[in-house]
Amino acid sequence: MTVEFLKEVKGKYWPDDHDRHLIDIVLPKLMSKINTYIDEHKLEATPMLVGSIAKGTYLHNPDADIFILFDKGMKKERMGEIAVDMGKTVLDHSTVSYAEHPYSKGEYENLKTDIVPAYKISHGSEIISAVDRTPFHTEFVKNSVNEDILEDIRLIKAFSKGIGVYGSDSRVKGFSGYLLELMVIYYGGFLKVLKNASNWKRGIRVEMVPSAKDFDNPLVWIDPVDNGRNVASALSTDNFYLFISACKHYLEKPKKEFFLPRPHDPLNFEQIKRAFEHRRTHAVAVSIDRPDLVDDILYPQMDKALKSIEIGLKSSDFTVYRSIHHAGEKLTFLLEVDQIVLPKVQVHEGPPANHPNSKDFIKRWTNSVETFSKPYLYNSRWQVDVCRKYSTIQEFLQEQIPNMSLGKNLDLLMENG
Repeated sequence: MTVEFLKEVKGKYWPDDHDRHLIDIVLPKLMSKINTYIDEHKLEATPMLVGSIAKGTYLHNPDADIFILFDKGMKKERMGEIAVDMGKTVLDHSTVSYAEHPYSKGEYENLKTDIVPAYKISHGSEIISAVDRTPFHTEFVKNSVNEDILEDIRLIKAFSKGIGVYGSDSRVKGFSGYLLELMVIYYGGFLKVLKNASNWKRGIRVEMVPSAKDFDNPLVWIDPVDNGRNVASALSTDNFYLFISACKHYLEKPKKEFFLPRPHDPLNFEQIKRAFEHRRTHAVAVSIDRPDLVDDILYPQMDKALKSIEIGLKSSDFTVYRSIHHAGEKLTFLLEVDQIVLPKVQVHEGPPANHPNSKDFIKRWTNSVETFSKPYLYNSRWQVDVCRKYSTIQEFLQEQIPNMSLGKNLDLLMENG
């Protein structure tokens, strides 16, 4: 691949001398400290470097993923305790993060490091915890790549970062590094990935090993180390189609902006206000305290909360054009709506004029305190003008948000005020 902007792309994403120092000098020292900890505590455990550093597919400023492999008889709770204490002992400073069990996250001489407990298994299909197959992913990629395609793997990762679909976490819902590596291995290079992906259709299935299991995902990529798993299960439909579109456009006209998007200055309040005035729509924001949750638990609950708010507004006749959420110091849910005030009156349509239920409809709504009119005929149907339950979005949100299903932890947050 020869394009004039490749040097600029490499300057941003490729490992530099500092990265190589961390991996060649600092990482061996850290592994030695971990082995010393294991010996001093007389643990039946084996440390293993996994992830992109182990595979040689890492980009600039990589993290070290170090797994501590235990025999199957070890309890998960104890594995987590050991990983947390090990992090406190060997890392310069560490924090506790949570997945299926606790693990340590920190730095050692500026090398960002995760110390993760896992079970030592003989095949990827024998997993006990979700991370157990990761060492097999590492070995598969190491045995499948050579120097010729390492650059292509870095290119597809840089491309995915540039268009905003890199990462399979619940915030991004994109392509994991492992999936991108498999794509290059399978198709044979960066441009070959783009050419094939530009023709993908929803439900495309790639089997590097045979699998009889069905999956309902936009992209199905069978894990070569566990044929009962879809490596692309976290990929959202929007990001699936965004990737396809980016591949098509890049092949038509390669530009560095696919790798190095132009930065956008954030809009100030007046600019945002003018934008909504120009669109003749309204912005509605809901903000709540942020609970102490890891992203993989927090973001699915935020997705659920936003969907509940949107469905509730639509059921109350407010039109929602777009909605997004953001997790900062607080959780913010932002919706663009057509109007924030509706008429107090709402037409409630009844049965056709000669329908057997007409009598019941008239009886139900005649002299009701919930109406602005008596039942009347319009276009051969009975209808009545009723009082709308919520005529402003503020009324709806104040009364209904505490009753919505926002996700386990967000529900508790609302209950506690």
